[in-house]
Amino acid sequence: MTSSRTRTLAAGRVVLLDAAESLAPAHAGRIVVCGDAATLRTARALLRYPPSLAVLHDAGVGKDGAGTAGLDRLADVHVPAVAVAHDSARLGDAEDVLEQGRIAHLNAPARALGLQEGPLLAQLDEPRTASLRDLSPA
Repeated sequence: MTSSRTRTLAAGRVVLLDAAESLAPAHAGRIVVCGDAATLRTARALLRYPPSLAVLHDAGVGKDGAGTAGLDRLADVHVPAVAVAHDSARLGDAEDVLEQGRIAHLNAPARALGLQEGPLLAQLDEPRTASLRDLSPA
């Protein structure tokens, strides 16, 4: 299991996890950037300690949309979630997902927060997203 790292952005403290299996109780209610694909399996792992926002990888989307199916599962329980494009960040590398990722897929709760397709880091570190700070406790 990989350990978690954190970064502080305008949106608040962001937890970086290369794998969803590293999620811990302390991560509940935080913004979590994970290097895993946005699959149903990853969504189930995240729901053990639901984040305030989940950022995942689309892993090329795959057959029948398997690489992004977890976004809908998270939306079912009102967890905002996005997936970055496979050609924008390395799969399994949360730091690369944060720094280089380009949002390509969003669920309805994420859209309601004002997130949109485009560079992830810019959206989490812009003053206009400072309202996301309410999502992640200090």
